Amino acid sequence: MATNNIQEFRDTFLKQGMQRASQFNVQMQGPGMSLFEFQPESVTVPGRELQIYRDELWGPERSIPVKRTFNSAIITTFAMDREWKAKDYIEEWMDKLVTPYADGNMRQSYTDTIKNCTLNIEAMNNDGTTANATIVVVEPWPQTIMPLDMGHAMFNDYVRMQVSWAYRRYDY
Repeated sequence: MATNNIQEFRDTFLKQGMQRASQFNVQMQGPGMSLFEFQPESVTVPGRELQIYRDELWGPERSIPVKRTFNSAIITTFAMDREWKAKDYIEEWMDKLVTPYADGNMRQSYTDTIKNCTLNIEAMNNDGTTANATIVVVEPWPQTIMPLDMGHAMFNDYVRMQVSWAYRRYDY
């Protein structure tokens, strides 16, 4: 008979080890660009869900899974250095997808542009030498650069830039 106490719970996790939230690596490369060397301060790993079909023809309603969907965004947060390297890189990536002077009526073949783009998220072991898990994002592209917060009362803080990423799917 299993006893439920905090010591057994704690021992289980100490024996198996836990993934540290601070041990991660992100690799990204825009279309025709060099590998981005600046690590984000944080990354939100995407979720996944299954699209369902509701079978209501006979008997109680039943939900039947029919396909995988990737509806959640990947969010990266970058600490802005004095040269704004992260913002420059992401802005350039976005400009390669849609030219800055496009009026929105031009149909551009973005799939050829994003086909060779890279966004990999690695959960690293405690010493940071090997990956415990890797998420390879297929056809990633920066969709939104969130507004940057700056203010006179923020003298003990630094500027952070959040980027929301769109993608076709990810492989785990």
